[in-house]
Amino acid sequence: RKGMEVYLLGEGIVVTAITNESIAFDEMAEGMISVFCLGETATGVWERGLKYELEDASLTCDRALGVSNEFTGEKGSIEVHTGTLLILWEEKNGLPCERRQK
Repeated sequence: RKGMEVYLLGEGIVVTAITNESIAFDEMAEGMISVFCLGETATGVWERGLKYELEDASLTCDRALGVSNEFTGEKGSIEVHTGTLLILWEEKNGLPCERRQK
């Protein structure tokens, strides 16, 4: 929440959290990506360029809408306007190509 970029790497997975920001992956990314609400309700959630897209959705800790999504060969992005999301993807995809504060 202080504007820092932090990534946890291990066991073939990368984990990060985004708060009121967006994150993007280039079109070379492949495999699975999962998104979870971390804390209070996250609103204004968009998932673009992924197999299962979301448009202005709300995510809560009670219902996981972003589990086991997939990259599609397009630039993929995840955005949250209010709240915090925990994002996990396969380490072979490296770090995001873009990260932007709202």
